[in-house]
Amino acid sequence: MNCNTTRSPRSLACVVAAAALLISAGCAKHKDFPSPLALIAPPTPANLVITDDTGGKYTMTWGVDDPAIVDHYNIYSVSSFGAALEGTTTDTEFGVDLLIPVGGVVLGVSAVTVENVEGAMVTAVTPDP
Repeated sequence: MNCNTTRSPRSLACVVAAAALLISAGCAKHKDFPSPLALIAPPTPANLVITDDTGGKYTMTWGVDDPAIVDHYNIYSVSSFGAALEGTTTDTEFGVDLLIPVGGVVLGVSAVTVENVEGAMVTAVTPDP
């Protein structure tokens, strides 16, 4: 038995054409896939400001262009290891308690729609005490 047989370019082209035909035709069972979802990304929060409320307590405030499509906002602490979800709010203000006054902590906020589509995150840094 000779295992080192080679196929002619013509037979290889026939195999590729047959595979393409099968893939493009699909099967009757899968022809009626649902249409793609029409998801809309929420607006990116703007003008994020972090104010020092003394004693390690900070207030984050921001605005958004179209709040009607926003269900809630995700609040993050951001470090070189990534972003960690700290909480959620339906308001454009969020209180953060770092326990001690510390400047340079990066906090972020992103908007989330009712369909659970999360938009871009914006960040700001806590002011020096």
